[in-house]
Amino acid sequence: MTVITVVVRLDVYSLLYGLLLGLLLLLSRRRCAMIWPFYMILLMAVLLVQYLFCLGLPHGMCWGQSVCVISATAVR
Repeated sequence: MTVITVVVRLDVYSLLYGLLLGLLLLLSRRRCAMIWPFYMILLMAVLLVQYLFCLGLPHGMCWGQSVCVISATAVR
């Protein structure tokens, strides 16, 4: 699944996924078993960050930022 994500997305997150996957491939099975829970937690955190970036900031937090003004006018 991670390989498909890396090949399809081709962005900074896919680079991070690819580096982590390469690290896991280079380690022994015992070390992979120790690192695997942290890898899963990191993947969940990155997925949460990606989701929050897609949602964007609430309008109450967008005072004085031109990006939010542009997106607010585009919605109307």
